[in-house]
Amino acid sequence: MIFSTKLIETIYHDTSALLGDVIITEADLIEEIKMFEYTMTQVKQHPWQGRALDLAERDQSSPLFHNIQTSYVGDDPEEDYKEVIVWKVANLLYVTAAVDHDPNIAVKWDVVVFNG
Repeated sequence: MIFSTKLIETIYHDTSALLGDVIITEADLIEEIKMFEYTMTQVKQHPWQGRALDLAERDQSSPLFHNIQTSYVGDDPEEDYKEVIVWKVANLLYVTAAVDHDPNIAVKWDVVVFNG
């Protein structure tokens, strides 16, 4: 398991605190992580295998963060997200939490490998 339970809980709780009153579910985050980890089991001898990552820091300066902010965040409810929070988990490995303009739509989680 690449993502430790502690790391998942930290990302979920810190994101919930930052976003306030939006629909956010830990089960959706866990599902995204499970899909990523399953995919990683198909990659032979990847450096993330056999590690349990415990720490993440909020990212507000990486090329990924700037790419998301300029391409996917904006005022158009049909085309853009209202806000996206980015967590750096390891070198090239991130978790994003995207908030839709519609408050009835839950936060969309993604695990992202980005080498930009």
